[in-house]
Formats: sequence, structure tokens, C-alpha cells
Amino acid sequence: MPHRKSGLQLSWRRPCARRCWTGGLETLTGGSVLLDGRAVGLWAGYLHTVQTDSSLLALHEKGYLRYRDTLQSLIARLDRPGVTELRLRQEAIACNALIDGLWLEGGVLPHGFAAGELVRIGLDAVGAIIGVDLKSQSTFIPELHQESSAS
Repeated sequence: MPHRKSGLQLSWRRPCARRCWTGGLETLTGGSVLLDGRAVGLWAGYLHTVQTDSSLLALHEKGYLRYRDTLQSLIARLDRPGVTELRLRQEAIACNALIDGLWLEGGVLPHGFAAGELVRIGLDAVGAIIGVDLKSQSTFIPELHQESSAS
């Protein structure tokens, strides 16, 4: 299943367990989201298993680094003169952590958020990390137009 970020397609495939830890990216794009406790449970089991399975850990690391590098590459395309490679790396790590955290909370408590709320929070927070107002960009994100009051 391809992952999308602001209209860009990231089209690499992963087994379900590895896809779950990055499923939060879809939280920010309005794609089909794995926001349920079962997906979070699968992710938690995967994290437990990866600690004792060196081949699975190697696959996890490869997938994580590829995803982080993709985020870093997307962030590097912004017109921000003087931003160092180290800063770009740190921003990619922070954005990934933020997206994963929103996915976890949305998966465990999907009823605790209004329609589109996680998308708006994610766009505001990622925007703050990278210094860009993502909501003002021309890409149409349906969740920006949904009700903002918590259910």
C-alpha cells in the first residue's frame, strides 16, 4: 500500500508488522488509517519480537533508515538556506517520532479525537519542527475542513 505525504507518493512495500510502525504517516494524509487497538497491539508485539530476533531487527533498522532518509530528503527540498545535514536529520527523526506518537494515540483511543483532529495537530506540530506553515500549503487535505471539536 503506498504511503502519501502532502500529495507525494512514497511507494515502497513492507510486511504488515513493519508497515504498522509507519502507519502514522497516513494519519497525517487522510489515507486509509490503521487506527485501531489491534494494529497498535501488532506493533507492540513486533517491537517485543524485534528485540530478540536479529534478522527482524536488521529489517526494522533498514526500513526505519529508509523512511527517515525519505523524510529527510523531503524536508531538505524546502527553501531554507543554511540548514545543515545534521539539522535535517534531527528534524526527520523528530517528525517521525511525532507521527508515530499520533498514530499510537489515535490507534488506542480513536474515539478520543474529533474528525481530522490528529491531521491538524500533526500538520501544526510537524510544521513547527521544520519551520513551515503546512496548513497554508496548496495541497488539498480533506481533514483540514472537518469539524475540529472533540467527540
